Amino acid sequence: MNFSAHQSTRGLSLAALALLVTCGATAAPASASAAKPAPTRYCSVLLDPIKPGEKFSRVVREACADTEEAAAKSAGTTASTLLLQLATDINMGGTVKNWNGTAGPCDTAGYGIRNLGDFNDTMSSWRQGHSRCNYVNVWTDEAYQGKHTYWHNWTQVNYVGADFNDQITSIHVHYEP
Repeated sequence: MNFSAHQSTRGLSLAALALLVTCGATAAPASASAAKPAPTRYCSVLLDPIKPGEKFSRVVREACADTEEAAAKSAGTTASTLLLQLATDINMGGTVKNWNGTAGPCDTAGYGIRNLGDFNDTMSSWRQGHSRCNYVNVWTDEAYQGKHTYWHNWTQVNYVGADFNDQITSIHVHYEP
């Protein structure tokens, strides 16, 4: 009786091992199973200011690269004014996208981003690029639609909050005295 129970258990162990091998499952060392953070990627966008009678800025150029300098050079933003920096992770981590203005810092009309494109629904934190851009308005939908919130006289927001994290699609940044 003990022999058959042992034989039965051994048969199950071999069957389980065969299943693991067939499915490709292997035991990995603890250090190999730890997730590695994704490398930071930088993007730069060059915007025209909002023109009279319009609501949104025209995107002049956009580029991404492994360094902030390379992205700025490719997008032609090295001589422009940094308006706003957006990041996919809290505390300005992950992919960072710089939004630059062709006509200098914000005025009362400011710069309007109708749709964040590849950055839609990924933003978790932001940093002000120029002190004259003292209002940052965000919406969850394209063209200033959906849920809305704003920050006035903030230079950096390390976390946009649960209601807006990974949900922002359009932004308006401007100056108000």
